[in-house]
Amino acid sequence: MLIRAAKPGRDQLMLETGYFGGLRVSELVSLIWSQVIRRDNGEAQLEVIGKGDKVRQVLIPAQIAGRLLASRGDAPASAPARQ
Repeated sequence: MLIRAAKPGRDQLMLETGYFGGLRVSELVSLIWSQVIRRDNGEAQLEVIGKGDKVRQVLIPAQIAGRLLASRGDAPASAPARQ
């Protein structure tokens, strides 16, 4: 599996986010922190901008959401979510 073959840490987390969110590469690399919305149940809602600049909402599982949000550190809302 490609996810297991990726370097642990950021690379693996980005692949998991893209896979479980069903994101296109362009959606994943353009994601910023203001588009990652924590939900009460631990999941995260991603507001992705896809083809034709159409916005869609995607949920990612709590386990991945927690790791993604923990990786933010003190990055501003306008920073890329792939740090």
